[in-house]
Amino acid sequence: MLVRKPEGPAEFVPADSSDSLRNVVYQNLMRRGSALEVLERSKRLTEETPCWYLRYACLDDAAALLRNAFIETGKGFSGLGREQESSPPIAAGNATPTPGGSRSHAPRRRASRENFIRRPDVLLRQGQGEFFLVQETGDEIFHLNALGRAVWELLAEPLSETEAIGLIASVFPDTPRARIECDVVNLFTAFRKNELLFKA
Repeated sequence: MLVRKPEGPAEFVPADSSDSLRNVVYQNLMRRGSALEVLERSKRLTEETPCWYLRYACLDDAAALLRNAFIETGKGFSGLGREQESSPPIAAGNATPTPGGSRSHAPRRRASRENFIRRPDVLLRQGQGEFFLVQETGDEIFHLNALGRAVWELLAEPLSETEAIGLIASVFPDTPRARIECDVVNLFTAFRKNELLFKA
């Protein structure tokens, strides 16, 4: 996985398994199979195959590093020193369409009191510590952050945005309510836009 940095030499850094899965899911090129099959294949791939970041500031440096590792020495990743393996991983961010997670404190609209419930054909799947929603016959995969997963669990029963905001605020009293409201409203908006919910 390529990670551009502002300065410094090109380097290989082992990727965190959860970042690997998110990126593989997002960048998948599989033309056949449902989203569920794509997610299962991606999980197997990231469980069985090491994944690395190539961090670089200069493209020529990155090319030279690749050439040295794979062409001139032929050692590849097996030839990397232990000092490389101990480097901290880089946060790759949300790789897939992610309901919620907005950092803005301005919600798209005011919170609704209308009740919704999750669709029974939408499945919650876990891999490498990450959570995803997939429809049994659909072709889209949605990554859930911690808030998304919590609200999705609550949506097993009819739930409104205002109720969800109140529940989340009671669990996280130190988080500004405006931020919670923004994230919950945006999360519900994404769920509804992608037809993951029914009106209760």
